[in-house]
Amino acid sequence: PLLYDTNLAAVGNPQAELPQQFSAVQDVVAQLGKSVELYTQLFGKPPRGLWPSEGAVAQEIVPFVANAGYQWMASGEEVLANSLGIGAFTRDAQDTVQQADKMYRPYFVAAPASSPIKGKPVLMVFRDGLISDKLGFTYAGLPGKVAAADVMRRLEAIRAQLKKEGASGPHLVSIILDGENAWEHYDNDAKEFLNELYRLLAESA
Repeated sequence: PLLYDTNLAAVGNPQAELPQQFSAVQDVVAQLGKSVELYTQLFGKPPRGLWPSEGAVAQEIVPFVANAGYQWMASGEEVLANSLGIGAFTRDAQDTVQQADKMYRPYFVAAPASSPIKGKPVLMVFRDGLISDKLGFTYAGLPGKVAAADVMRRLEAIRAQLKKEGASGPHLVSIILDGENAWEHYDNDAKEFLNELYRLLAESA
């Protein structure tokens, strides 16, 4: 977003000290294009989704993301809360989000009506910041099976909250983290944790 227009920083932080306005639309197009090119080179097919740097998004960049071929992108729960006008999601004593239906569903986002660039809407998902950060920074200090059980407890609590709200879905709990923050700090590269987590997920009804 800051490549598109540095003034967009004021949307997320109205007190931000802004530089002289800078805009390099061609760099936005080039950066997204290079990401698709590199991913395709490495994996043999183009990417479908985008986790922007630090989860930074703006409605103005939606058409550029869509025109690069991305079908969805992800950001943080704070962005969603602000977009919905609720300030922040609240959690109970067990850390379960109390507005689960709003938090754990995908949204379609389109470019502003005033945008000179047109493109298809992009699907948006929003990470659960608490669970994601536990994987990134906390669970490495626990036995793998204990950490996996805690993830499942949290997911089951979210499911119970969705049922309590009478929510119909679709729903998705997005756990997103930067890989360099996590696995090297786990015992044996987190193999016990990941194997146990996938086992529990497979057995969950």
